[in-house]
Amino acid sequence: MPAAASEPESNQPAPDQTQRPTGTTWPRPPWYSFQPATPKEGRSLSLPPLPATPYSPAVPMFLTPLYRNDAASLQHIMSDPRVAVGLLNVPVPYGITEANSWISLNLGPTSPRLLTWAIRIHYPSEAGLYIGSASLTEKVAPDGGAMYELGYSLSPEFWGRGIMKDAALALLTWATEEAGVEEVFVRVESSNGRSKGVVDKIPGFVKEEDQDIDWKGETRVLYHSARTATVNMALNQELSSLYNNFHNGGAPKEVSQVILQSAKEMQADFANHEIIQVGANLPAFTLPDATGKSITSASLLESGPILISFYRGDWCPYCNIELRGLQKRLPDFKAKGVTLVAITGQLPDTTLTTVEKHSLEFPVLTDAGNTFSRQLGLVHKQPEGIKGLHKSFGIDYKKIYGDESYEIPYPATILVDAKGIVRNVFVDADISKRLEPDTALGYTITIDMASPTPLSIGCVIFPGFQALDVFGPLDALNVLSYSTPLTLSIIGATLSPISTHPAAHPTAIGQTVVPTHTFASAPHLDVLLIPGGYGTRGSPPGLDEAIDFIRARFPELKYMITVCTGSRLAARSGVLDGLRATTNKRAWLDTREMAPAVKWVAHARWVVDGKCWTSAGVSAGIDVVLAWMEKVYGREKAEEVAGVMEYERHEDSKWDPFAVSNGLPADE
Repeated sequence: MPAAASEPESNQPAPDQTQRPTGTTWPRPPWYSFQPATPKEGRSLSLPPLPATPYSPAVPMFLTPLYRNDAASLQHIMSDPRVAVGLLNVPVPYGITEANSWISLNLGPTSPRLLTWAIRIHYPSEAGLYIGSASLTEKVAPDGGAMYELGYSLSPEFWGRGIMKDAALALLTWATEEAGVEEVFVRVESSNGRSKGVVDKIPGFVKEEDQDIDWKGETRVLYHSARTATVNMALNQELSSLYNNFHNGGAPKEVSQVILQSAKEMQADFANHEIIQVGANLPAFTLPDATGKSITSASLLESGPILISFYRGDWCPYCNIELRGLQKRLPDFKAKGVTLVAITGQLPDTTLTTVEKHSLEFPVLTDAGNTFSRQLGLVHKQPEGIKGLHKSFGIDYKKIYGDESYEIPYPATILVDAKGIVRNVFVDADISKRLEPDTALGYTITIDMASPTPLSIGCVIFPGFQALDVFGPLDALNVLSYSTPLTLSIIGATLSPISTHPAAHPTAIGQTVVPTHTFASAPHLDVLLIPGGYGTRGSPPGLDEAIDFIRARFPELKYMITVCTGSRLAARSGVLDGLRATTNKRAWLDTREMAPAVKWVAHARWVVDGKCWTSAGVSAGIDVVLAWMEKVYGREKAEEVAGVMEYERHEDSKWDPFAVSNGLPADE
């Protein structure tokens, strides 16, 4: 049956990072005996008999597989209120249909993943009387291997006799010797003293001091195999293991469905948020720490850069794992002169509990009402499904946060240099995703580098832009961002979808792109990419605003890159006057006539003049971006990106057969 019961444990997945031990973990009890299946009888495990009483002789006990006729007894035990209160992953109410389904699951083709044994006392009957069960359910370990979660249940009339300890030990011995099980864990609600007593008496389990909050809002204690050793694994691998196990049997189906649906709603809402961008100044703050002491951003920055992790609440297991992960790497951050800070909407009293529970040695600050987080664009309202679940679990937002707005920040990590300038931003609507501490440590290297490397990239789009002008260069930048910190803003007149459909060709197909920013809200930019397309030759909505934006932002740019007829927009803004530039060769003559103040080059794949990089038509955008990449990051990096893209570069900027085919004049 599902893990949990009257001397219950939890089916909550264990996120702790483990490697499987070798050999037998569990001491073989002297009374243990395994009887393999025979033509007449099924397999069985012997247990110590129930002692004789003045009213009855000693009663033999053993473990056997589940049988079809166990359904009524199973349903009777599971529906007993004394048992049901401790169930963690079992339908309530538990009817005969649920009992039959569980038995069928154990007898079906997936049964090797469900090692379930019935506990029986041997009355004169064919199968013996079913009084409970013990099971091992296969889960995915953080390293991708197999680990098993122990679960058990017992009829209340047999409580207090040590039956469950013996049954669990027999199952663990059999699983190790006969089924090759090496790693086992069990989670127990802290309030369930009976179940904790069972596990505490089983040799071979080690109790973890860390406590987490399960899906019901109950505190859990983790027990794991004594020979299971802790290893350092990637944070997101650990989070992924937690997520997968939770949504694949670790929580009731109805709870999982609510959370998954709410995740979709959060993702949709996320698109409406304008998150603080790289290059922006971090708004100043004064926030209390867990003891109530006021901490200012200015005082933190006096010591150097700060890394801020936005923490949702102590009910969030992903946040708890992240906090512990950051604490483990705290010495590494200190060695780089970076101050770690966590910010949460929780009140100081709750935050103090969090600090003590996880032994945190870095400040955890309270942003009551999410005032500071709101300035960064991080605040969202919990979906109705989550609100309902949290209320049913007894998670008291009024007590935890001081209000019932149900507003909390998205998970985010922001790196700020000593001058208060945002250098890197990680934020994701998927609450199971976090920035790896190793990645954050890598980001800190860029703070001390006097490098012209651009961090913030913007791409202007407008109705009728050419698709490859945008997506070719952006895909090269996507690949670059695998190893180099970049941010990207897609900028339009509004946040409404913008289509590539050319108005001059009514029958043409097109695609739409949703901007991340408007011209009014775009962040500081290091690089501006300007595509071409049929839209540059007319007056589609937003084109004049795009030209004004280019003119206004040009002084702050380190680089401007135009593709195809994107150079027409740059020329119309006036920023190319007196400079050498090129464009799509089919539009070259018309463009030269439109902007005579620019020194137009006919025979060129791309042209560089100062911080302005202009390219020929469409596909040339990939070549100009790779050339720019080589200039800024080095040839090895540009070759690496081209290799990933399986793209054969044109490295000669003067290579241009299209100027010849279009009959353009020789350059002076």
